Amino acid sequence: MDKQEQWVTSSEETLACLARMERLLETIAKNVEEHLETIRRLLASRTLKADAAQADLSRVTGAADQSGVQAWAIREVTIDSVKHMVTFRDQPIELTRTEFDLLFSLVRNAGRVLGCQELVGEVWGYELDERNARYLVGPHITHLQQKLVAEPQSPGYIQNVRGVGYFFERRTRHRQ
Repeated sequence: MDKQEQWVTSSEETLACLARMERLLETIAKNVEEHLETIRRLLASRTLKADAAQADLSRVTGAADQSGVQAWAIREVTIDSVKHMVTFRDQPIELTRTEFDLLFSLVRNAGRVLGCQELVGEVWGYELDERNARYLVGPHITHLQQKLVAEPQSPGYIQNVRGVGYFFERRTRHRQ
């Protein structure tokens, strides 16, 4: 090959590469737009979702405290959804918003196993396949479990049902 043929071949490869990069960037831009739209919808519905969750809880497990604020307690965990606070053994614990929402969902459904897809739907407001839902939910559940440790050797409050999901243990003793 002479230099001119090499230059043409090189230019064609460069153009093909640039065309692939352009398609990739267009796909990324489209995905970013879709994610932004999902985030906008989640932000718009967050208030309605919280109101619905409070109404649901007040009927089922809610109990008014002295200040008239709804608080929900199971075992040593108390959740105040209005103040967005959680106490464990009468001590406040720091939770991220996601951890709070996950715990709130688990406590609201205490004793009932919630699949990862269901948790993603309740907490994040969108759908994922089971594998990706597990990857999203798992680390947050692990952090919650670490923050809700009564005694190092005792069973935790949030239990895993392998291959199914998670539930908040209502009883003080671990199931045999």
